[in-house]
Amino acid sequence: MSSLVFVHLIMKNIQNSIFVILFLVFSCFNSELQAQSKCKYDYEKVNESGDSTKAISIMISGGQSYETWLATWIKTGDQFELEITATIPQDLTAEVHKGDSLIITMDNGEMVVFKTDQNAKAQRDMVANASKPRAVTTYRTHFPVTREKLNQLSGSLILNLHYKIGDTTFDKNVKTKRAIKFQNGMLCIMK
Repeated sequence: MSSLVFVHLIMKNIQNSIFVILFLVFSCFNSELQAQSKCKYDYEKVNESGDSTKAISIMISGGQSYETWLATWIKTGDQFELEITATIPQDLTAEVHKGDSLIITMDNGEMVVFKTDQNAKAQRDMVANASKPRAVTTYRTHFPVTREKLNQLSGSLILNLHYKIGDTTFDKNVKTKRAIKFQNGMLCIMK
């Protein structure tokens, strides 16, 4: 009889543990959904003509090195734009020409191509850490984005950016955590 009571107590503990685990999983999932439904814009303004402009910036890559990649989703009225600001730890002179491309590779194998609609000059600078100065070049490029391309991007996470500036190309792999932020920012700007 005591072994039956013991088995009953173990089963009760297992049921309670499963309930607690399910509750925690649901709570985490619900918190993630709430976080995704709240959009925090880095910039939000209404101009004289009544058009609203909103922008959300996402760090694609950055950290210990001098290389950083920042993506900014911009919506003005019903027009969308993606701005890529890439700081490269090299002294470069290549300029962005109208028609230069950004190719985004998705984890479903699709490639989405954007073409810049304007020329842009390289911004060259020197930065220093404790030991030595280093040349860096920053490119800020604007890409018009159609609703069709936004829908294409919303179906999958990004894996890689292939950025063509003049005759020079740069490839940047994107970590999953940052790819999720990129996609969430895009979904917010689509609202």
